[in-house]
This record gives sequence, C-alpha cells and structure tokens, in this order.
Amino acid sequence: MGIATALEGMGQDLIRMGAWLLVAGILFAVTYRIVDIVIPGKLREQLAEGNTALAVFAGALFISAAIIIAALIH
Repeated sequence: MGIATALEGMGQDLIRMGAWLLVAGILFAVTYRIVDIVIPGKLREQLAEGNTALAVFAGALFISAAIIIAALIH
C-alpha cells in the first residue's frame, strides 16, 4: 500500500512538472517574439550575420526571463 501511494504521488508530480515545462516553453517563445519585435531587423538574421552585441543582449534577456519563470514556478 505504501508503494502504490508513493507511485501515485510521483505520477502527480510528473504531470505537474510537465505542465510547468509547457508554461515555461510558451513564456520563452513569447520572450523570443518580443525580442524579435523590439530589435531592428530579424533576430535570426542578425545572429547569423555574427552580431555579437545582439547575441549578448538576447542572451541576457533569456537569462532574466528564466530567472523570472523559475521564481514564478517556485
């Protein structure tokens, strides 16, 4: 009986983790679109051309978004 309860709890935790993973993925996609809208030109093209300053800027925004998402989930 104890193992069944533990497995049931673990299943609920996996479902909860999957839901938060989906929410985090959506928020990262929204963050990418916002960065793409805010900067002049297309983000993907700028990065392909080797725009290092833009890469650092976008990376900083993604890291800050990750910190915010982690704080929301926790």
